[in-house]
Amino acid sequence: MESVRRLVLTFCCVLAVVLFAARGAQAGTPLRVGIYPDAPLVFLDAKEVPQGVYVDLLQHIAPQEGWQIQYVSGSWEQGLARLRLGRIDLMTAIAYSEERARDFDFTRESVIVNWGQVYVPPKSPIASMLDLTDRKLAVVREDIYYETFKRISSLSNIHPHFVEVASYRDTLRLVAAGEADGALLPRLYAAYHAEEFGVEKTAIIFSPSELRFAAPKGTRRPILDALDRHLARLKADKRSVYYRSLNVWIEGVHTLIFPKWLKPTWVLSGVGALILWIGAMNLVLRWRVRVKTNALRDTLAAQERIEGELRVAHNIQMGSVRRDFPAIPGYEMYGVLQPARAVGGDFYDWFFADPDHLCFVLGDVSGKGVPAALLMAATKSLLNVTGRGNPHPGGMLEVTNRQVLTGNEACMFVTVFCGVLDVRTGVICYSSAGHNPPVVVRDGGRLEYLEEARSPPIGIDEGVVYEEAAVTLRPGDALFMYTDGVTEARSLGRAMFSEEGLQDALSRAAGGSATDLVLGTLEAVKRFGKDAPQADDIAVMAVRHARDGDLGVRVWFTLRSEMSEISGLSQRVLRLGKDRGLPDEAVADVRLALEEVVSNIIRHAYAGKGDREIQVLLGLQGDEITVEVQDEGAPFNPLEHPEPDAGVPAEDRRSGGYGILLLKGAMDEVAYRLERGRNLLVMKKRIPRPSGGGGTT
Repeated sequence: MESVRRLVLTFCCVLAVVLFAARGAQAGTPLRVGIYPDAPLVFLDAKEVPQGVYVDLLQHIAPQEGWQIQYVSGSWEQGLARLRLGRIDLMTAIAYSEERARDFDFTRESVIVNWGQVYVPPKSPIASMLDLTDRKLAVVREDIYYETFKRISSLSNIHPHFVEVASYRDTLRLVAAGEADGALLPRLYAAYHAEEFGVEKTAIIFSPSELRFAAPKGTRRPILDALDRHLARLKADKRSVYYRSLNVWIEGVHTLIFPKWLKPTWVLSGVGALILWIGAMNLVLRWRVRVKTNALRDTLAAQERIEGELRVAHNIQMGSVRRDFPAIPGYEMYGVLQPARAVGGDFYDWFFADPDHLCFVLGDVSGKGVPAALLMAATKSLLNVTGRGNPHPGGMLEVTNRQVLTGNEACMFVTVFCGVLDVRTGVICYSSAGHNPPVVVRDGGRLEYLEEARSPPIGIDEGVVYEEAAVTLRPGDALFMYTDGVTEARSLGRAMFSEEGLQDALSRAAGGSATDLVLGTLEAVKRFGKDAPQADDIAVMAVRHARDGDLGVRVWFTLRSEMSEISGLSQRVLRLGKDRGLPDEAVADVRLALEEVVSNIIRHAYAGKGDREIQVLLGLQGDEITVEVQDEGAPFNPLEHPEPDAGVPAEDRRSGGYGILLLKGAMDEVAYRLERGRNLLVMKKRIPRPSGGGGTT
């Protein structure tokens, strides 16, 4: 009997422990999330319930991570204070900056890009920054746009009277009440509330920034890593809650709220009936169209399938193109991919096999369309993975060849040139899988083709042993790689550009930078073809060993003409400044100048078209930072535009010119020239060095 009681008691204890654990698991890990009024990103509705983009994301992620969200509402300043003291675990809608990264940890994935903008009452005389002098401008304390604006106004000698308040809504109240002439706001918040307060936006915009999640320094990294994983997955799926939330809160700005008396079942029934009616009408219309256009239907369907295939191939190809190039002392690299209308599989790539060996590849997949683009992406990924820690081009090609042959039912092949540069000696070990022989452009202008170490293309024979050879780049020498889209480019008369045309172009550009070799060759091909359509993809890449004194650091990269690119551009400038120990003030001036130039190109030169490209060079030599910005818009010299006159009333003042005023205030030299049909703006900033020779702290 005693043993039975003990058994029952033991069972009850175990059951109690299990139930307690289950209850604890169900409760989830408590997560205190700081929020503040920043609609449509995050806010409390009329019932004090959190709403907005950030709330939608957290409500989706929390159940998967076992988090129990506890929202802590307050003002912007209260949220920052709680975050610094560790009284909250997470804060939403906080703009990332290098300065804030010293105090807080951030997610690596951004949620959305925002920027600062000035809003004014209707018929306000404020049209540009010059009009803000001696005006009352309502701002939020500790706001990132306020801090940046103070910097800009100081450089431009513009002095508004700042009225500091605790929230964005308070700035709008001051403007609506006539107690301030304008309000400095994030563009998303302003777009959501502008109609409510009767304010209008101005052309004064600046400082694009990434909005992220933030956590107390050094204590919540696992939470941020989890958010990064979910954000990356959600942003990759166009049907995810991330894009649905943006459509509701950002694209629509205001959500549609149904009256309480309108029953959901009625709405669903009405929508269903409307869909049925639309479907019936659509069937009738389709029947009528089919009767009248039956002869064209198959042709149009086939054309649509082909165009869709080409669009997919184009997106795959361009999405994998490296637009940045390594900053290696004594060397420079640049490359360009120009896809044709009939998309193929040309590619180039680079990566470090180890700290002393830079690997670069350039290749061309046989065939066209989606199969070629897919094989291109697979081949490039295989080379990248195989080459990590393996600075041997022949071995990389052999492993990639075996992998490509597995399941290669389409019998396609890939020509590849693979080189590994020893940055200590200038020696390039290389191997060619049936590719066009690259050209070594010697410092004196002599051209040498690399004809050795040539083997069959990838994807033909599993037993191929890829030979290796070596060549040394001496200071002033460059290696130029290309696909057959260059030499086989045709004119309207069907003449080919040919190897002779390539040699002539390289001879003309000899002695120049890697960028000069690439762009000079492409310009020669363009002049030769004139109005003839490009028949094949073109990929070119150059690696140059600089002469002593040629360059300190030169980093070329390409931006898409989208405002979201500006945030990444700012981070590159900050990284260069941090790596080289540059003064914070000089780095901030360069960032402001670049943001102004690039945003103007996107808005004016390209009229907001997101499929165009902007090329940027960041150079550092001695005590001087050089910035070059190229675009293919209509020829325009901004330096010829007259600067605004602050002494003239706003209604009589000629529009524009403020950007150049800002550039001249931030940079020491600004020059413009038209080069190869492109607008080229060159800006220089001299670096004030302290007497001790050290950088900024």
